[in-house]
Amino acid sequence: MRRLFPLLVLLTVIAHADQVDDLAAAEMKASHAPGLVVAIVKKGEIVKIGAYGTANLETKTPVTAASVFRVASMSKQFCAAAAMLLVEDGKWKVEDPISKYIPNAPEAWKDITLRHLLTHTSGMPTLEAEDGFTFRTNPSSDDYIAKLAKKPLRFAPGDKYEYSNEGYSLLGILVAKVSGSTLASFVTNRIFKPAGMSTASYYLLERIVPDRANGYTWDKDHLENAIPLRPYAMAGSGGIMASILDFAKWDAALYTNSPLSQAIKDQIWSPAVLNSGTKIAYGFGWSTKKKDGKLIVSHNGSTAGFGSRIVRHVDEGLTVIAFENVQNGTVGDFADKVADLYLSGKAGQ
Repeated sequence: MRRLFPLLVLLTVIAHADQVDDLAAAEMKASHAPGLVVAIVKKGEIVKIGAYGTANLETKTPVTAASVFRVASMSKQFCAAAAMLLVEDGKWKVEDPISKYIPNAPEAWKDITLRHLLTHTSGMPTLEAEDGFTFRTNPSSDDYIAKLAKKPLRFAPGDKYEYSNEGYSLLGILVAKVSGSTLASFVTNRIFKPAGMSTASYYLLERIVPDRANGYTWDKDHLENAIPLRPYAMAGSGGIMASILDFAKWDAALYTNSPLSQAIKDQIWSPAVLNSGTKIAYGFGWSTKKKDGKLIVSHNGSTAGFGSRIVRHVDEGLTVIAFENVQNGTVGDFADKVADLYLSGKAGQ
């Protein structure tokens, strides 16, 4: 049965100061973040939501548990999950070469598999301004692939790990092609809706989004509005926006077999293996490691105006999720400090 969150816990911003509040204040000061929100979740149940500061400086709208933030690369876990749902559907296999789904793929791509895209081991090139690409342009999916195809691979597929937004952008495009839908529609119907994530969506600049937090950047001695970035062809690598409440629902769903089976979770949280046999600290859309024999899976996100992190101490049943609306902050470090506080048993003392 899906866990239900008590309404009082969901809608109340805790007013009294505790260690989490103090850590949040220090993070906001250090990163010049106008606003921050954090959720501490134990075995699918919210034990604290802290919402601090301002979601929109022009309207003086406060951050609440319902504020919608862009989560940037935390989106990759959903692209990976979508790819694995298609595997379960029998639509493709992780060892399929991507050239099977890309007409006229360059010869250099013949050994790249879906697994390589999922694990950042494909060697996919990075697009730069000299390639006719910037984050302010919006190429079609075909144009995006064509730009990538003109560049040499950075290394032979499987030889090394190198984090690649381009690889996950390409994966998102392929999910759409193979599913016969858009990436947004597929993820919404197969993941967001089953998990009860009512505010989660893929970013579109033109769409009106209730409770949207605005993004900011710090320039020497003042805050400025961040320019909205992310070509829609790159949705697979960083397109999602959602409230912290929806991510708490996602965490709760990961304790069940819907929308993801245990078989999928076992695969996405297993470390990838290079051609050399070396294991890396990344699975499918999640960083993954063991500390003292206990599994920790996590992911950061960073884009124009926003930073985010989710860290799941799987064996302890503790998850910390944090969003802030400033670019290049240290919200990831903040989330880890909060997790350490709860793991030590000192929270609330």
